[in-house]
Amino acid sequence: MKRAALAVVLGGLVAALGLPASASDWARSAVVAQRAPSSQPQLDDLTLPLVPPWVHRLGTGFVDQAGAAVYLRGFDANSEMAYRKAGDLGANFVRVAIYWSDLEPTPPTNGVHNWDAGQIAKLDAEVQYLANRKVNVLLDLHQSGWSPYFTNITKDARGMPAWLYSPGYFPQPMSQEGLGLAKKDFATNPAIFPYYRDFAQLIVDRYRGFANVVGYELYNEPQPGKLGSNHTGTQTLIAFQGKLLQYLRTLDPLRTYVVFTRQGGDLGYLNADISAWAPTVDVALDFHDYFVGLDPPYGLSDDTERWSPDTQSTHTQFEAAYVGTYANQLRLLDQVLAKTNEWGIPLIVGEWGARYDDPGLLEYQRQMLNALRARKLSWARWALTSHGSLRILDNGKPTAAALQIQQDLLNPY
Repeated sequence: MKRAALAVVLGGLVAALGLPASASDWARSAVVAQRAPSSQPQLDDLTLPLVPPWVHRLGTGFVDQAGAAVYLRGFDANSEMAYRKAGDLGANFVRVAIYWSDLEPTPPTNGVHNWDAGQIAKLDAEVQYLANRKVNVLLDLHQSGWSPYFTNITKDARGMPAWLYSPGYFPQPMSQEGLGLAKKDFATNPAIFPYYRDFAQLIVDRYRGFANVVGYELYNEPQPGKLGSNHTGTQTLIAFQGKLLQYLRTLDPLRTYVVFTRQGGDLGYLNADISAWAPTVDVALDFHDYFVGLDPPYGLSDDTERWSPDTQSTHTQFEAAYVGTYANQLRLLDQVLAKTNEWGIPLIVGEWGARYDDPGLLEYQRQMLNALRARKLSWARWALTSHGSLRILDNGKPTAAALQIQQDLLNPY
């Protein structure tokens, strides 16, 4: 599509969505940005004025602008998923996965980022639609399988753009060894950081203008790779997030920044030093809870550095039938919650779920919903889609699992 035509199309979309007034010229400026010679013009062109969020962090929880407690409860759903159903199912919260590889599929040209205007328009549409339904949003800088570059060895990988590993950037071999090195390099190579920082800045600069955006998740399930699954690896990943956090705070000092220690299960949290995140008044911890709910030794190891006895036997994605207990689900949540309470920050269960074909699915959900309610935790169920093993829709229609969640959402904490 020619640039002039693209600008007209996007301009019409902006008007149709009823986006903030300051977005009125965005469609034209986004296209111009791709041919402008100046450095980082897109970051200015896509920036919206800072507005206060409906919901912000206070102590170990969240409150609205009047100071009343808010419990964020809903689903994981991005623009490719059925996010429009979130409000119908009673959710006040959607965690939105954003992939750098989608927003910048081609490398910068002469130092100028080539942000994909169509992808940004889709994200605008989702965030504004959810705002119109009074649904809060957490923008999650997501990776799954790491990068399309490694799709041959990690199925349907998305996150870090493939060009990041091309000649002239930071090449790695197409192998498990190369994948591990790429993950380590991402957190330790100072030359990579500015590229990811600019991606994060793009998101913050734009979506700080939407009041329903409660915050930003800095790095979904931080991967150690060749750093090692140990305390040193954990501290390196914490430091990486801390560096990004300190920068983004200068752009949006009003919203919550969501972090992990290591991987989705916050491995190594017990002995973690989180001083890199200080001051933590705007920080929350995301914990991805796919625990099978079996008796000890199943769960986290005593030092929390690994899953015991291993990842596959402790996670619902890999089991044929759920037979866990409510007491064990509460046991794991309480372990993590004790640490976040010690740190004085909120805990969000940003992902949880079990296979759509698990005969114990409804019992699993009953236990999880009761445990989350008992501890008054904010959460998002993965995922509001008709695709994937953890789906809760069938050809776009709510399954029994989705309707069970809807019934829980109808009853406030």
